[in-house]
Amino acid sequence: WSLNTTDLGSIGVQGQSNQWLINNTYTGGTWLLLGMIPITVVNTPNQPAPVTNSPTSKYLHINYPASGIYNACYVDNTVTLNGGVVGTNFAKMNSDISTVGQTGVTLEFYWLGHGAVGKLYYSTNNGTTWTQVGGSFAGQGTWTLASITNIAFDNQASLRFGYLFDNSVAGTGLDPAFSIDQIKLYAPSAGTPPVANFSSSDTTICVGSCINFTDMSTNTPTSWAWTFAGAATASSGAQNPSGICYNVVGDYTVELTATNASGSDVETKTSFIHVVALPSVTASATVNPICAGQNTDISAGGATSYVWDQGLGSGSGFTVAPGSSTTYSVTGTDANGCVNTAQVIINVNSLPTIDITGTSPICIGDNSILSGTGGTGYNWSTLESTDSILVSPATTTTYTVTGTDGTCSNTASFQVVVNTVPVASIAGPTSVCAGGTVTLTATGGVGVYNFDWSTLEVTADIDVSPSANTTYYVTVSAGTCSDSASHTVTVSPLPVIGIAGTASICAGDNSILTASGGTGYTWSTTQTINPITVNPTTTTTYTVTGTDGTCSNTSSFDVVVNPLPSIGISGISAICEGDNTTLSGTGGTSYEWSTLETTNSIVVAPLSTQTYTVTGTDGTCSNTSSTTVTVNSVPVAAITGDTIVCAGDVTILTASGGTGYLWSNAATSTSVSVSPSVNQYYYVTVSNGPCSDVDSVFVTVNPLPVADAGNDTTIYLGTSVNLLGTGGLLYSWTPPDGLSCTDCSNPVATPDQTTLYTLVVTDANGCSSSDDVLITVEYNCGDVFVPTAFSPNADGYNDVFVVRGNCIETITFKIFDRWGEKVYETTIPGEGWDGEFQGQPVNGGVYSYYYSGTLITGDIITGKGNVTLIR
Repeated sequence: WSLNTTDLGSIGVQGQSNQWLINNTYTGGTWLLLGMIPITVVNTPNQPAPVTNSPTSKYLHINYPASGIYNACYVDNTVTLNGGVVGTNFAKMNSDISTVGQTGVTLEFYWLGHGAVGKLYYSTNNGTTWTQVGGSFAGQGTWTLASITNIAFDNQASLRFGYLFDNSVAGTGLDPAFSIDQIKLYAPSAGTPPVANFSSSDTTICVGSCINFTDMSTNTPTSWAWTFAGAATASSGAQNPSGICYNVVGDYTVELTATNASGSDVETKTSFIHVVALPSVTASATVNPICAGQNTDISAGGATSYVWDQGLGSGSGFTVAPGSSTTYSVTGTDANGCVNTAQVIINVNSLPTIDITGTSPICIGDNSILSGTGGTGYNWSTLESTDSILVSPATTTTYTVTGTDGTCSNTASFQVVVNTVPVASIAGPTSVCAGGTVTLTATGGVGVYNFDWSTLEVTADIDVSPSANTTYYVTVSAGTCSDSASHTVTVSPLPVIGIAGTASICAGDNSILTASGGTGYTWSTTQTINPITVNPTTTTTYTVTGTDGTCSNTSSFDVVVNPLPSIGISGISAICEGDNTTLSGTGGTSYEWSTLETTNSIVVAPLSTQTYTVTGTDGTCSNTSSTTVTVNSVPVAAITGDTIVCAGDVTILTASGGTGYLWSNAATSTSVSVSPSVNQYYYVTVSNGPCSDVDSVFVTVNPLPVADAGNDTTIYLGTSVNLLGTGGLLYSWTPPDGLSCTDCSNPVATPDQTTLYTLVVTDANGCSSSDDVLITVEYNCGDVFVPTAFSPNADGYNDVFVVRGNCIETITFKIFDRWGEKVYETTIPGEGWDGEFQGQPVNGGVYSYYYSGTLITGDIITGKGNVTLIR
C-alpha cells in the first residue's frame, strides 16, 4: 500500500493534518478540543465485531497525530471545511490483481467510521485513473462487513483498490475514524481464498535461541511467504519454517502471506516474538588463593537459580576445599528460562616441605640438637622460634615444629628416643646332661635392648648344647648404652641303657622285654614298669628311656612278628546223598584234621551236611581252616498240564520237584507256554543244587474242523433263505437277528437288512473253526396303499383302516371327523383304526386322514385323503 497520496481530492479541515496509518495500535485516549474541551476516545477493540486476531493484527486507519490518539480524528462543527482542496488522504494498492477469466468478483472488507466519510475506488489501468464504487462509508461505530460485487472487477488484468478519507462531518468524542481490516477479493468460480494464520513453538525466547513456526491457515493455501523481522533468517517460503533464530534482544513482528488459486491473505502479528537478554551471571570466592587443605566459600549472582559443576549440584553457593587449583563453573537461569555461565578459579598454593634433623637415640642425661628445614620461620612445640633448639629429655619425647614459607605453613615431628643404661645379667641352668640343651636368657633391666652373645647370636634367649663345661658371655645395649655378663654350664655323662627279650615270635604270640642300666624306666608303650609283656601284630621297635637320677638315655629293641601260614581246604563242597568228596589241605607243610587224620588229603562221605577243620604248619607257625560239605537230596522231576490241544492253541506245562529248571526249549522258568503244530515231546531237567532229575510229556495236537457256512445269497426284504452249515458236531450262528435257531446246522434266515452271519463249528475233540456267509437284503417296497372304505363289523374283512406298505419304518397316522375332531392317532407301523372313538363305535360316514413317515430305505412318505366308514 501507498499511504497519503495526492491522486484524489479530499475535504479536510484547514490546518489539520489527518493521515493514513497501518499498524496495530488500537488505543484510544483523551485530547482537548479547541485546546480546552476534553474528548475521550475508546479503544477500537472495544467495538464488537468478528475481526480475527484483534488486537494483535494490523489494520488500515486514519489518525490525527497532533491529538496523540491513533484511532480517531475529530473536528469542531464551527471549523470551516475547505471543499475541493487536493488533499493527501488517499491510500492505494501498489500492485495489480489479475481477475482474467473470473466473473462475479467480489471485494469484502471490514470497516468502521462515524464522524468521517470513507470512499472506495478501483483502477483497471495500473492505478492511472480511479473510479468510485459502492457509495460512502460512514455512520458505523462498530466493525461492519462490506461486500461489493461489480462487473467492472471481472476479467481484469490490472485491478487495484484504494480508499479516500473525507473528514467533512464533525463527530463526537466516542466516534472512531475511518478504519479498514481484513480485505478479501474472491470470485465464486475461483473458490475461496485462504485465511492466513499461524502459531509458533514459543513467543518469548532467549537471545540466540531458535524457534519453529506452524502454518494454521484455512482454505488450503498452496504457497507461503513469511517475513521474520529481526531474525537471522529474514524470510521463508516453507509452509512450516523451523530453526528461525533471533540474535538481538527486542520485540519482533512476524508476517505470513498465504496464497492459493483463489487469492491471498496476509496475517501480521506485531511484537509477536519477544527476545530477552541472557542473565549476567557472576561467580566469586571469599578467599582466593588458598593453601592446600584450606577451604573457601564460592557464590553466584545475577540469576534466579544456579547449577555448579565439579559435582556440587544446585545452589547459589558452596564451601569448597580443592586439592589443587580448580575452575568452578556455574550455570545460572533467570525467570525467563534463559541461561548463562560464569566461572571462578580457586588457586591452591602447595604447603612447604618441613623437616627436622637431630640426634636419636641418646642415653639418659645426654643432649640432642634439633634443626628445622624447608621454611623461612619456625615455631617449636617447646614455644621456641629459632631454627635450631637444644633438648635433653629424661624419657623418649616427640618434638613438633611448624614452618612457614611466607605464604603457607606445614608441620613436622621428630622423636628423640632416650635409652636407659642397662644392667646385664644371664639366667638359666648351670648344668646339663651330655647331648642336652639349655636356654640362657639375657636381661638389662626395664627397657628395650640389643644383645650380642659370645655365640654371635643377637636374641635375648639362646639355646646351647655344650659338649664340655663352658662359660657364655653377653653384651646388653640400648643405643649407645651397654653392659656385659657371663654364665658357666657344667656337662654330666649319660647312663648306658640296654633291653633283653624274645626277638622273633609268631603272629598272636607274646614277648617279654627287660631293661637294664638305670634306676627308672619309661617305655614307648607309656609303661613305667620293668619288665613289660608285648603282643605286636607286625614287626615293631620298642624304645625305653632310662635314668640314673641325674641324666637319662635311650635304648631300642626290635620284635619280629612272623606271619601265620595261609591254610586252606580244596574239594567239592556240595554233594548228593550217598556220594563222597576228597578234601585237601593247602598252604602248609604238614596237617592235622578234625577227623584225627594227618595226611594231606582225606575222603569223606557224610550222611548230612558236615563241617571239617584242618590245622596246618609251615615249620615256624601254624593256622587253621574249615569247610562245610553240603549234602543235597536228589529231586524227583514231574510235569503237569494239558497234553491234548487243538491246532493253534497254547498249553501251559508246569514242572515241580526241585529248585532249578531247564526245559528242552531252553526256558528256565517253572512253567512254559507252548503251541505245538505237530505231536511232540517236551523235556525238563529239575535240579536241587548239584543233583538233578529229568521228566518228559507228550503233547497231542488235534486238527481243526473245516467250517462251511454256505454261499453268499441275495434275498428281498420279507423273504427267507436256509443257511447250510457243515463241518462240525456242534454249531453256533451269530448274530441271532432273523434266524430261526442259532445252534442248528441249517437255520432259516429272514433278516430285515443285509447281514454277515458267522458260523462256529466244534468237532468231537472240542476243536473249533469259523466261516462267514453274507445275506444281502434288497428292498421291494412297492407303493403305499390306503383303502377308500372299510367296514368294522367283525366279519374278518376290512375291519381295520390301516396304511399298508412293505417297507414302512416310522409313521404318524391321524384320522379326523367332519367337524375336525381327531378320533384316532398312531405311530406304530401296521396298526390301524377299528372305527371306535373313546371306546364307542362311531357313526358311518366320511372321515379325513393324514399320514407321514419314513421307509426303511430312508425315503419320506406323506399322504392325506378321505375314507368311508360303512356300518
